[in-house]
Amino acid sequence: MTRRWKTALGVATAWPLIYVVLYFLFAFWVFFSTAGSSDVPPHVASAQSAASAVNVVTILLTLALTIFYVVLISTNEAFSSSQKTAWVIVVLAGSIAGMLVYWYLFIHRESEAELGVLGVGFRMAAERRAREAREAEEARDSATTH
Repeated sequence: MTRRWKTALGVATAWPLIYVVLYFLFAFWVFFSTAGSSDVPPHVASAQSAASAVNVVTILLTLALTIFYVVLISTNEAFSSSQKTAWVIVVLAGSIAGMLVYWYLFIHRESEAELGVLGVGFRMAAERRAREAREAEEARDSATTH
């Protein structure tokens, strides 16, 4: 995945949290714009319609991202099945926060070495795969020499 796609995915993943903040600011604006008035000004009504459209798009984006991250985790060969299960639970239970953590740890960062303590399981899985590959190669070499 190129750096541009990683960044775009990070922005898309962070958008729902950004949107929540913006929506609350919008709600306060609507409240203070209409306080003491019996009718809603036209600019507020059109802004509410636009906010509703953005809300629908954000909900659909969140659903699409959830599916994307579950598929991405499920096909990540660096994880054991228990690690895949744990990360799927983190993403499903933690929603956007879980997706942001996964994006930061396993997509944004360029190498395993940067993961530090948080990536111990990831490094252990990579080391296990490397060890299994060496053992399989040694077994093939010993089988061809006999």
